Amino acid sequence: NPNAEAPYDTWEKAATTLADALASLESGMTLHVRNGTYAITGAFTLDSGKAIVSENGPEKTIFQSKSFSTPAITVKGEGSRLSGVTVKGLTAPGNKFGGVELYSGGEISNCVFLNANHVNAAPGTMRMYGGLLADCLFQNSQRGSGAGATSSTALSISAGTMERCRVIDSWGDGGSVKYGAVYVYGTGVVRNTVVAGSCQPGYTGFYLGGSGRVESCTVANNESTTTSQNAAVYIASLT
Repeated sequence: NPNAEAPYDTWEKAATTLADALASLESGMTLHVRNGTYAITGAFTLDSGKAIVSENGPEKTIFQSKSFSTPAITVKGEGSRLSGVTVKGLTAPGNKFGGVELYSGGEISNCVFLNANHVNAAPGTMRMYGGLLADCLFQNSQRGSGAGATSSTALSISAGTMERCRVIDSWGDGGSVKYGAVYVYGTGVVRNTVVAGSCQPGYTGFYLGGSGRVESCTVANNESTTTSQNAAVYIASLT
């Protein structure tokens, strides 16, 4: 856009890069994103009621990530929201985590997360410490074979609610990956969600610990490469 001009408050003056738009995003503001592929060039946080919402949904709006040593996207606090985008290629060097973190008050909805890949002791795509995760797709989340790696292949959820999501085709490559495609512990709750097609050593499907709950979910076609362990739902503790 040759007419791009901060604070980018009309389509005629809209920013052409995600970094420029985020630099002008203030508390309580919503960044509206039209069709296109946008590079995540720096890790960012949506807090204090900041939101990113696509105009035409995740099929048309793509955020391409790169390797980060800290979470690429963090969403936290009341009114803070990420909605309607596809996020590709979340990754990190070594034992770092360059995925997505969601905290109390934050919301992520109607998003697609593709081809995330982490090596050591982090989930493949997302850590959830609170908030609401709804109507999202996680596909091809990968956990590598780092020495002593012990985590889930797609998500770990210690608090908050995940509902109406799909987690498909997650996989772990060697190591001691064992906490399922989705690890639910603490006070995390998962409802009406599909976990299917995961393949890894250890437990696949859901791994439940603490007071974590799974309600009205579908778990299908998951495979453990460790024959003595469960490919559907493993309950580590009952409280």
